[in-house]
Amino acid sequence: AIEVAENERHQNTHAQYEVLQYVSVPIAIYDQKTTLTFFNKAYSRLFEFDENWLYSQPTYSEILENLRERRKLPEYSNFLDYKRQTLALFKDLMEPIHELLNLPDGQTLRTVIAPHPLGGLIFVFDDMTDKLSLERGYNTLIAVQKETLDHLYEGLVVFGTDNRLRLSNPSMGKIWDLQPSAIEPGRHISEILKSISPLFIDPQESRTWRRRMIDQVVNRKAEQGQLRLKGARMIEYTYV
Repeated sequence: AIEVAENERHQNTHAQYEVLQYVSVPIAIYDQKTTLTFFNKAYSRLFEFDENWLYSQPTYSEILENLRERRKLPEYSNFLDYKRQTLALFKDLMEPIHELLNLPDGQTLRTVIAPHPLGGLIFVFDDMTDKLSLERGYNTLIAVQKETLDHLYEGLVVFGTDNRLRLSNPSMGKIWDLQPSAIEPGRHISEILKSISPLFIDPQESRTWRRRMIDQVVNRKAEQGQLRLKGARMIEYTYV
């Protein structure tokens, strides 16, 4: 019975490893003695390992030394202390932990270290370099866009298809005598239109324009026009 159970466990483990071998996510598994018992092709490609060396089942300590020599680890001020803390995880780790590794070549890796059900640890890696680069580029673009819009003389306001405010600039508040709280993102268009209705000379015109404005957001048609407000003010508007 013990032999049958061992054989079944071995077959299940082998089948799982076969599946993991073809996963695109880099994975490495170490036993309780910190010996490398499994790695997939994605793992060896990520760190440019010699696969023959990996098949010799090096320890995690030897893996770290190899990565350090080839500058595939962050530049730690005290590498021995880092290695000691990481090796301690084989005894102490109870729940998965997440780490970000910023490598000297500019790569950024997200690492998940989790206890393996059969003892030891499983390491899963995700190359975040391109994603973080896109996020930085996007955030820079948004920051530049906001800086540009905030310095426009014209008032600008953007509504989503749900009729809620997406963004506006300071000139929008000045032109319509609105407090910043009145044009916060998420405000419904009807609330904003109600806030500016006292500026209209004719209340009926205010209601008509309010109805047309809401229709514009739904219909998404370009339009231009002018409005006369109290105090002999003239507003020229453009819907895009």
